[in-house]
Amino acid sequence: MRKSTTLLQSIAGRVMTSRRITRGDQQLLMSLIVHGHNEADNLLINQIHEELRRGIIRVVE
Repeated sequence: MRKSTTLLQSIAGRVMTSRRITRGDQQLLMSLIVHGHNEADNLLINQIHEELRRGIIRVVE
């Protein structure tokens, strides 16, 4: 498993559990997207994006 995948899964787990995402988490996710990802990572990213869009996950400072 790639280090970026492990980091992505860690961030995604925290965000999905708390239903909150910080600007720092957003920046980390964006940097991971730039470096490429696999299909499982893509599903996590899409799920977070969709829940942000629907207001299920809130952005906090």
